[in-house]
Amino acid sequence: MVKQPFDIKPGSAWNTLFIKLTILSCLLSTLFAFPVECKSSRETGSKELQGVSMEWISINGIKVSYATEGEGMPILLIHGVPTSSFLWRKIIREITPYAKVYALDLPGFGHSDPLPAGDYSISSYADVINAFVEKLSLKQVTLVCHDFGGPIAVTFALKHPDKYTQLIILNTFLHNNLPPLTTPLKVARIRPLGEILFWFSGRAIIEAGLKAGVVDKSVITEGIVDRYYSPGGSTGKTGRSFLGMLRLDLTPELGFIERNLKTIDKRTLIIWAENDDYLPIHLGEKIHADMSDSTFIRIPNCGHFLQEECSNRVSNEILEFIR
Repeated sequence: MVKQPFDIKPGSAWNTLFIKLTILSCLLSTLFAFPVECKSSRETGSKELQGVSMEWISINGIKVSYATEGEGMPILLIHGVPTSSFLWRKIIREITPYAKVYALDLPGFGHSDPLPAGDYSISSYADVINAFVEKLSLKQVTLVCHDFGGPIAVTFALKHPDKYTQLIILNTFLHNNLPPLTTPLKVARIRPLGEILFWFSGRAIIEAGLKAGVVDKSVITEGIVDRYYSPGGSTGKTGRSFLGMLRLDLTPELGFIERNLKTIDKRTLIIWAENDDYLPIHLGEKIHADMSDSTFIRIPNCGHFLQEECSNRVSNEILEFIR
C-alpha cells in the first residue's frame, strides 16, 4: 500500500513519533526477532457494533466476522486499513431502513481471523469477498468500498460481474500512479523494525494515523482508537495485518485493475473527501475518468476517514444513489 493509511509530513508530531520509534527500533533490533502478541490493559473490543450484533461464518477454515442489519436490497460494505466493520457503524444506522446491510471484518482485522500463511494480497481478499457472497447467498449486491477495500472490491467486481449491480467508491486507490512510500513507512517494511515499532508503540501509531486522516481530530476518541487497535483486547493482529499489506508489491494487481477498469459499465458513485492527505483528490478524478458510468461527488472539509466525520453526508449520497 502506498502512502496510506499514514502519510508523514516533515515537522509534524506524527513524523517526530516515527523518527523516535525508528531510532528505538535500530537499538533494539538485535534483542527482538519476533513480536509477541499481548493483551490490552483495557478490554474494549465488544462483539457489538454499537447495537448491531456481530455474526460469523467460516471461509476456507477461518472465522470471518460481520455485522448485518435491515431488510431489502443487499449492500456490502468493505473497509480498508487499519479499520474494520466498526468504521461503517454510523452509515449502517442511516441506510438500514432502506436496505439490508452487511459489513464484514476483512481477515486480520476486527474480530476476523487472519488469512493463512500471511497472504494479504488483493486477490486473496477478493476471493474472501466472493466466498462471503456465495455463503450468504447474496444476489445482485451493491458494493461499497473504502481505502484498501477499493482494489479488493473492484477486483471482485471484475472477476464476478454477474454478482453485483452497482458500485460505490470512497477515497481509495485503483491505479499505480501513487506517490512513493515515505521514509518511516520504508523503515516499517523492514523486518524486524516494523514489528518492533508496533510492539512498543502500536496503539500510538494507529491513533496518529487515524487522527491524520480526519480534519476534526476530536472525532477520534480514545474508545475509537482502542476499538480499531485492539478488538477483543488483542493488540497484535492489527499491526501484523497492517505490516503484511504494507510489504506487498501491489504493482501487478493494480495493473490488472488499471487494464480492466474501463470495462466496468455498471452504475458507479465515487464519493471523495477533499481534505485527504493520504489519497489526494486527483486519484478519485482519475478513477472517474476511467469509468464509463460514474458520478463524482466531492465532500469539502473532510479527511480520509470520511465515515468518522462526515457520515451524514456520505449516507445521504449513498441513499440518493440506491433509491
